[in-house]
Amino acid sequence: RESSFAFFLHGERTSDITICHCRWLQDVNRGDIWRRIPWKYIHGETFSDGDARAFDGDFIRSYRIRGRLHVHHNWIEHCFNGIQCFNRRDYRDATLNSDVVIHDNVFRYVRDNVIEPEVEAHNWWVFRNRFFNCHAPFSLDMKASSHFYIYDNLSWFDEQQGVPDTDKNRGGCFFKLGSEGPPPSEVTHYFFNNSLFLRSP
Repeated sequence: RESSFAFFLHGERTSDITICHCRWLQDVNRGDIWRRIPWKYIHGETFSDGDARAFDGDFIRSYRIRGRLHVHHNWIEHCFNGIQCFNRRDYRDATLNSDVVIHDNVFRYVRDNVIEPEVEAHNWWVFRNRFFNCHAPFSLDMKASSHFYIYDNLSWFDEQQGVPDTDKNRGGCFFKLGSEGPPPSEVTHYFFNNSLFLRSP
């Protein structure tokens, strides 16, 4: 319960980690992050009248780990992010942030991104996860990546998150795809047999 991070992994010698059968509830009020706190108060600037930066965390946050991370059968709800894994920013290193398997997890009321590899990642398998009321199940805005297999995931919603009505982060998508990476023809990503009910164009 609570905390900015449930698991924090760090270092290039870190590998072969399994996180399973855990349950994390970051927002114990079950709705402040999703319904009442503006996105910018959590992830944007610091405001003296409503600072909520302590919520800007993840169920799993990693920096420059070797990989071989296995995440399965967890229940994550009412939080800002799900799984965010960073690679080195100073140069490309395909030996890090690789061989990640994420399956059979439930993500509910995730205000920002659920699965977010950062900078560079290779050989990720993501399947049989359930996303309910999540802003963006996948944020794939990397400088380099290859061999992503995303299949048999289910995503649906019954509520739009956030305040105020003009907040640009009230929308939602299944994929957040940025401009950092190479053209899609140069990467090897497979997306198949997923079922999505979306609220955005």
